[in-house]
Amino acid sequence: MLGHMTILAGITTVLALILLIYIAKKSGIREAAKYVLIGLAAALIDFTAEFIGISFGRWHYDVSIYFLKGLVPIELPIIFFSFGILLVFSFLNLSKIKLPIKLNTMLYLTIIFSTIAFLVGRYLGFRVSSLLIAVPVGIWGMLNIREKNRPGAFLIVLIIAGFDFLAESIIISAGGYSYKCGYTLLTPLMYGLFVLGILGIIERLNKLDAQKSRKKKKARKK
Repeated sequence: MLGHMTILAGITTVLALILLIYIAKKSGIREAAKYVLIGLAAALIDFTAEFIGISFGRWHYDVSIYFLKGLVPIELPIIFFSFGILLVFSFLNLSKIKLPIKLNTMLYLTIIFSTIAFLVGRYLGFRVSSLLIAVPVGIWGMLNIREKNRPGAFLIVLIIAGFDFLAESIIISAGGYSYKCGYTLLTPLMYGLFVLGILGIIERLNKLDAQKSRKKKKARKK
């Protein structure tokens, strides 16, 4: 009996091969080779991450038709190879698709659903990381900060994240407090993402103030 990963690997491989044949006929072998290179890179990254994680006992797999190095199911690199090819095709053709909603709206919805998922998970007693909310908040903040202000914003984020890491490391070492699951770099990363969100809010408020000021000036001229 084939496992679910084996079936998924088979489906994605067929889709990737069909797409490669289509690209080769339409744009030539050289263009198709670019897709293959991206797929190989995705497969290599996945294999490396899986091998390290499994070697350190972070997770393990029980079902596979073959385990690479005795640890990594062969289906995983195959799936990521195929997904890499499909991802390139999707990304390069995004400009031809007119999305019905704006990016900011999609991010607002993502933040709302992430917050709901976080609260429900915590209520049910699951271990849910605050990064579930922090990641979309940080992305929203970054996209709403003007390009000329982004270097300064990232510097602020790095300073705050670095300060948190140093301060918490010192306090935890001194026995001031401790984290149930241990202190990791995910904590300053989470704070940095939330700070990006706050900076995005500040940027939006400044834009609203500027728009109001322009409207008042126009009204006075009339």
